[in-house]
Amino acid sequence: MTAARNELIAQAIEDGLPVGTVAAVAGENIKAVRTIALAYEELYPSGLPRQAHLSPLRAKSEELRTAEAHRDQILGRREALILMARRKQVCDDLELASLTGLTPDHIRRTVRGNPRSS
Repeated sequence: MTAARNELIAQAIEDGLPVGTVAAVAGENIKAVRTIALAYEELYPSGLPRQAHLSPLRAKSEELRTAEAHRDQILGRREALILMARRKQVCDDLELASLTGLTPDHIRRTVRGNPRSS
């Protein structure tokens, strides 16, 4: 999703849409938009009017924000489950790491960083 959004950003810049406009529509800062646009060296003007890029870019950016928010919810739930399993002594760090696909060090940092884990 990020790659698709970045390609839309780069194509919009290539087709002459101002960087500030693209940044506002994409919800990114101007420096990030410039960096993204520079990463796509092989683009050529699409022949579309500049304004034709706004709607797809806005939609893809919103879709990406929604997916990121959903990911954050899932990560929060995962952390809560790890803490609960650790608190109830259901699993040790190695078992939790094996079950979650995380490293034991990541499990320890998760538990240590939460004051409720003691």
